[in-house]
Amino acid sequence: MATEQKPHTTGSGPWFGDAMDEDVPAPMPTLLQERHERRPVGAWIAIAAGVALIALLAVSVFLFRSNAPEHTRSDVLALSRRFVVSLTTFDAATLPTQRTTVLAMSSGQFRSDFDRLTSNPAFASALTTTKATSQGKIVNLAVSSVGGDNATVLAVVDVTVTNKDSTAPRVDRQVLQMTLVHASSGWKVDSVTLLGKLTT
Repeated sequence: MATEQKPHTTGSGPWFGDAMDEDVPAPMPTLLQERHERRPVGAWIAIAAGVALIALLAVSVFLFRSNAPEHTRSDVLALSRRFVVSLTTFDAATLPTQRTTVLAMSSGQFRSDFDRLTSNPAFASALTTTKATSQGKIVNLAVSSVGGDNATVLAVVDVTVTNKDSTAPRVDRQVLQMTLVHASSGWKVDSVTLLGKLTT
C-alpha cells in the first residue's frame, strides 16, 4: 500500500519509493492525483522491459518446480497472492481492515514502514479528500527462488486507480518483487520492490 506518469522501469527501490512528503510516503505515488501527458518514445522501452520481466516469471516457475517441494511452493504462493491483493486494494473506508491484514502478513523493515504510513492520520485524510480508490488484480505470480527460510516471489499486478478528479479509471501494470521469510507462524513478506510500471 504506491498523475498519469510516464511509463518507466526502475531496477531497485522500495515499493513506496516516491513520497508525498517525509511523513506520508505514498504507497502508490500515482493514487492521489492525475496529470495528462503524451506518451514518449521511452514508453516502448518500458513495454519491452515489461515483456522481459513477464518472461522472467515463466522461467522462474520452470526452475522452481524442478528444485523445491510442491508444498513449499504452494505455501509461498498462497501467502504472496493474499498479500499482493491486500496491498494494492484499498480506499478510505477499507484502510483500517487493509492495514491489519497487510501487517499480519509482513515483517521486518517493510512492516515498520507500512505501519508508520497507514497509522498516519494525514494519509487517511488524503484518501478521504481525494476519494481515491485502488483495486489490484494479479496477472501473474511466480516463485523465483527458495532457500531455507527465505523465498523470492515476482508478481505482475494490474492496479486500477480512481479519484474525484479522474475522468476514467487508470490502470497501472506493476511488476513487484517480494522477499519472504519463514517464521514460527508461517511465511511473512519482508520487503517489496517495484521493478517496473506501465501506466495506461
